[in-house]
Amino acid sequence: MRKCKEEFKEFERQDVNYQKDFKHISQKIKKLEDKLEKVEKQVIVHCNETYNSFVSTLYVRIHPKLKPL
Repeated sequence: MRKCKEEFKEFERQDVNYQKDFKHISQKIKKLEDKLEKVEKQVIVHCNETYNSFVSTLYVRIHPKLKPL
């Protein structure tokens, strides 16, 4: 019986440690997901700006060469 009590105490200690580790890892994952979302938004904005700039440049180069309809 005494052995079982000691084993259970050890089990509870391990459980508490696993819960702490899980919570810590979950928080890190959440932070990384938030950071990824922020970077994704920045990339989308940059791509849109680059696309708009490209289209504008292309229009300026091609427009004078187009024949009027």
